[in-house]
Parts: sequence; structure tokens; C-alpha cells
Amino acid sequence: MKKTVVLISKNNGYLNSVKYSFKNVIELKETLNSEERDELVKKIEKYDRIILVDYLFVFRYLMQNMDKEFKWILTYDVSSLPLINEKLSYKALMEYYDRKLVSEIACLDNDFYELLKKAKYKVSKIDLDVNVKFKKKKNDEVGIVGIDYNPLDNYYNELTAIKLNNQFVNLSGRTNATKEFVKFFEMKYSFKENDLEVIKSSNIILECSFAKLNIEKVLIAMDNGVLAIVGNTSIFDKYKTLKKYLVLNSDDDVNETAQKINEAKDHSKEILEEYKKFRKDYRTNCFKSIDELLK
Repeated sequence: MKKTVVLISKNNGYLNSVKYSFKNVIELKETLNSEERDELVKKIEKYDRIILVDYLFVFRYLMQNMDKEFKWILTYDVSSLPLINEKLSYKALMEYYDRKLVSEIACLDNDFYELLKKAKYKVSKIDLDVNVKFKKKKNDEVGIVGIDYNPLDNYYNELTAIKLNNQFVNLSGRTNATKEFVKFFEMKYSFKENDLEVIKSSNIILECSFAKLNIEKVLIAMDNGVLAIVGNTSIFDKYKTLKKYLVLNSDDDVNETAQKINEAKDHSKEILEEYKKFRKDYRTNCFKSIDELLK
């Protein structure tokens, strides 16, 4: 098997999953100066294959100046393409693949996988595992994960649903708009440093985004007994209880979201029992897909 290293941004939403799923991982800043770039080259020269996660500007330099096999992992989904950053990443990937600088593309999102497969790209579907453990707090608090200034993350519909239930909310987003919202509606709230702290502080989390469902956050939450309510996604389609109580039919229906919070709380034991089956199957798929990618 070829000796492989994975390069990923320190700010990537799947950092924990990548570090757990692969043996050799190097975390990078968003931008590197020339000295940092040259130091990186020295670190990765000993590897036969380099896997790039999403997009950093330094990737162009590496592919054009190093005689290595490069593979590329996409963590975003098709519906996120309207966002400027993802568009740049997608265009860069297409350029590098067409110039034969990238040997294979691996997608976390099934729709992106099907799209590239139909376009005759060498592409594989992978799943990433994660292992983050903490002691769950016993409370009736709800958390929101995601970015409050990203309209695709559905932040204010989620806040509205929590207000309808008059529940305490844990937040990592703290733009002026969010601060004004919780104060104007006299919500009980606490700002946390990041999404992981939100998950640790809550009994239920909302990730009801219109796009870019981060499965890592769902796994971290559910692995620790924190229920995760998600948008209209297919990840739980084969698991009736999870589909019924955790998946929204309409991402922007605040009444449905409020109802789902209450239903999830009332059926938590049933949900967590079926989640064990889902988790076992998911972990098996992770091992298989990573092994295939590293062949």
C-alpha cells in the first residue's frame, strides 16, 4: 500500500473525522507564506500519495511542483455550489482533474458522487468516521450548530422554532443579528465558543440546514446521547424511527421543527436504540470506503 498523507485546513468542518479516519494528517492554516509552504513540501516529500481535502491555495503549488499521486476529497454537497468559496473549490478541482493532476475524487455527498460519476470522472463515495466522547449534561436545552450568517444554515428559522417552545438555546453564532434576535424575543440563551461546545451543552441540537449537512456533528452528538434533528436529508432513510423523529419534511417549517424537538425528547430511548444499528452499519461502510480509497 502506498504511503499516504492527508492535508486539511484547521478550520475544516470535518477535521475531527479526517484525523480519526486517516493515519497521517497534517492540519494547515488557510494561507501559508513561502517559508511555511517550503516547510510543508519537506514534510510531505516522503509520502507517495497526497490526499487533499476541499480547497486551499497551497494545493495548486504542490500539484504543479511535486511528482506525487494526488487524490481529492469533497466534503460539501451539490446544493452548496452557489456559495462563492465552494464554487472556486469546484472550479479548481475540475481544472486539476482535467489537467490530470488529480487521479481520483472522493465525495462525502452522494448527489455530488452521482453527478461526477455520470460525467465519467474517476470518483468514489466515502464515509468518514469520528470518535469524540464527553459526559452528557442533563438539561432541557437545545443547541443550534452551523453559521448564523450563512443563509443556507437556516439559523433564524431554528431560533424561531426554539422560541415557540420557549426553551433555553445554546449558540455559537454571535453576529449582531443573532444577538438582536435573542434579546428582542427575550430568549433564554448562552453563547458558546464553537459548535462542539454547543453540542456538549445541549440535550438536543438542530442542524436543519438547507444544504451542507455536516454528518460529523450529527455523529458526535448522537454518539453521546444528544439527539440531532436534521433537515430533509436521506442519511436515515433506511431507519424508520430515525427518519420519523429526527428528519424534517420541510426545512423551513418552524412549527414542524418545534414539534420535532418535543417528539424527539419524548421518544429519546427509542431513537437511541435504533441509532445503534445505524452506527454499526455506518462504521462498516467507513472502513470499506477508506480502504478502497487507499488501495
